[in-house]
Amino acid sequence: MNSKATILLVDDDEKTQAAVIDYLQAEGYAIILVRYGQKVLSEFERVCPDLILLDVVFQDEDGVALINQIRSRTASPILVISEKKDLMDKVVGLEMGADDYIEKPFEMRELLARIKANLRLVRAVEKQAQKESAPKKASILHFGHWYLDLERHELLNEERQPIDLTPGEIEMLKAFVMSPGKALSRDHLFDLTRDRGYEGFDRAVDVQISRIRKKIGDDNRDRPYIKTIRGVGYMLDADITVIE
Repeated sequence: MNSKATILLVDDDEKTQAAVIDYLQAEGYAIILVRYGQKVLSEFERVCPDLILLDVVFQDEDGVALINQIRSRTASPILVISEKKDLMDKVVGLEMGADDYIEKPFEMRELLARIKANLRLVRAVEKQAQKESAPKKASILHFGHWYLDLERHELLNEERQPIDLTPGEIEMLKAFVMSPGKALSRDHLFDLTRDRGYEGFDRAVDVQISRIRKKIGDDNRDRPYIKTIRGVGYMLDADITVIE
C-alpha cells in the first residue's frame, strides 16, 4: 500500500510512540521515529517529511527551540504534542512556527483529523502553485510595499523577492487582500486556514495574525496594514491594486 504521507514523529515516550505508530500506519501513513532531540535535524534532512509530530519536552534538547530550527528549513506542517496544559505553552509553540497543538493524552481520531487538515492545506497550496504552467502572467495584488502573487502563492517585497510565509499565513493574507476594508471574524479566518474537523481555539488566529504582522512590518508602522476590530476580528486597511 502506498503511503498517504511521510510523518516524522519526535517523541521519547515509548507508550505514545507505539500507539501513534500503530494507528497512523494502519491509516496508510509512513512513520519515521526519532527518539532524541539531537538527532531530529539530521533525520529531517534525510527524510524530508510531509508533516512533523513534535513533542516539546526532551531529555537532551529544547523542543520549543527545535520548532524554530525546523521551520527555518521547511514549510511542512509542525504539529506539537505535549503534556503541558498551559495556554501560554500553546501560544509560544505557535509563535515559534508550529502550525497546530494537541495535548496528551489525546484521542487518535482527533490526532488523525488534525494531521489530515494540515496536509490538506499544504496540498491545496501546492496544487494551486502548479497552475502557473499556463502561458499567462500571474495575477498579483499590490498593497503598500507588498505584492501577493495569487498564482505562485507567494508574498513579494518591493524588490519582488519572496518572503518566508507558511501556507496558512498566505491563505490568511489572501483573505484580507481579497476583502480590503472589510472586518473578518476570527471564526471566518480560522475556517479559511483550517479544515475544521476538530475544535480549535481563538488564540491560534491571534498568534498567526501576530506572525504575519511581524513579517510585513506592521510592528514598525504608525498605521498598520492589518487592524484589530474590537469585538469582531481583523481588517486590512490598505488600497489594493490588481497587477496582471
